[in-house]
Amino acid sequence: MFKELKTMLLDQTYSIVSLLEFYGFEHINPKTKEIRFSRDADGGQNISIRLEDNPSLIVHDFARGVSTDIFAYIVKEKDVKLGDVLHKVKELLKLEEDWTPKKRIELFEGIYNRIASKTSR
Repeated sequence: MFKELKTMLLDQTYSIVSLLEFYGFEHINPKTKEIRFSRDADGGQNISIRLEDNPSLIVHDFARGVSTDIFAYIVKEKDVKLGDVLHKVKELLKLEEDWTPKKRIELFEGIYNRIASKTSR
């Protein structure tokens, strides 16, 4: 579920900005390749989320030397529960509260997918 939510957030970068604003981060500066922001109104833009080649939505906090995914970062910095963060993300993405990603049914238990991935290397 986390992977799918992060993919949806990357497709709608304004939702990332809204999530950061909701949790009180300041000086949010979205660009085409990254979003820079600060922890509070007194801080500089020393926190970054790359928007390209970052499917895990890793947040880099250069001031504290922290690199972790966006959900864990918000939980730690703002002392909130993971469930609350996920609820807000689903709300921003206009998903139902009980939304879960669709299970992908693999033909013959995924044997063809494993063969294809080995031959494409």
